[in-house]
Amino acid sequence: MAWVNFVERWKMPVVFISMSYSPYVNLSFENYLFHNHSTTALLFLYRNDKSVIIGRNQNPWLEVNLKYLDERGICLVRRYSGGGTVFHDLGNTNYCLMTSRTRFDRKMTLKMLINALELAGKQVFMNERYDLVFGPDSLKVSGSAFKISKDRAYQHGTMLLNTDLVSLESLLKTPKMIINAKGVRSVRSIVGNLGLNHEDFCYYLCQAFENTYGLGQRVPVHYVSEEEISFVDDIQKCIQEMKKWSWIYGKTPEFTNHLAYTFDWGHVNVHIVCKHGLFSHIYLENGSNLSFLQEVCHALIGRRYVPDEIRCLLHTMRVLPDSKQMSFQFLEWLAESI
Repeated sequence: MAWVNFVERWKMPVVFISMSYSPYVNLSFENYLFHNHSTTALLFLYRNDKSVIIGRNQNPWLEVNLKYLDERGICLVRRYSGGGTVFHDLGNTNYCLMTSRTRFDRKMTLKMLINALELAGKQVFMNERYDLVFGPDSLKVSGSAFKISKDRAYQHGTMLLNTDLVSLESLLKTPKMIINAKGVRSVRSIVGNLGLNHEDFCYYLCQAFENTYGLGQRVPVHYVSEEEISFVDDIQKCIQEMKKWSWIYGKTPEFTNHLAYTFDWGHVNVHIVCKHGLFSHIYLENGSNLSFLQEVCHALIGRRYVPDEIRCLLHTMRVLPDSKQMSFQFLEWLAESI
């Protein structure tokens, strides 16, 4: 593919705009560009279909309403960089600015975005968290994260233009609280839309990028199709890796969840330790000493921490007849509670 050699050999600033709406394709392409560009300034712009993107070290059970996500067939993606959880749809344009490590400057990137929006007739400000805010209520319209390696760096973020704020609020509102979790927590903010369209934003951002990094030269803009992106073996491997359960959920830092419920037959207090997205240990507090519960909890060890895995156990586990109904009630409650 012509653009592959272009990325590796081109020594001047350049812009790539993806025509794909797949979060797996676009984030894999972003990763490829980061590791293969010539460390001159590169701007990558893209949009994704409805999806939730979590940071590399985040806990999806803590950040996302997974039941709402599953019911609507929205995909969950774990990216390679840090930072918080974000909602993507076609009303949200994503940018990624790549430079050499020595030229990386978070404030300069945000000033470039501010300049682009000024060209579009929108006035935004940078707050103390390096977010861009808009209007008298300081609504957040853009957040960002960054990654730095030996000789290069990037900063990527979102720009809320006309995103579905109802879906954003519903997906990022978690109904349950995990009491002890490692990893990075998102900081929730009140958000709003700028009311621009994607094409205009890209046009003005390309202008601002050229003004900032173009060195007085015209900066070429390349539109790249999903077929062109996916053709590259390294990108295809990355796409497949990002779709794996072991990456999306299995990379979750260890966490503990405490659940309690009173059944007709007794009260249950249970502490669940989860590692790599799997049940690792289950502790029953004093008073939850029914022997059949010990057997049920033991059978969960090593299984995925998801409702379907628990319900699968309902149909495969052998229990004594006099405790069968209680075992089923416990497992169904547990499946509904996580």
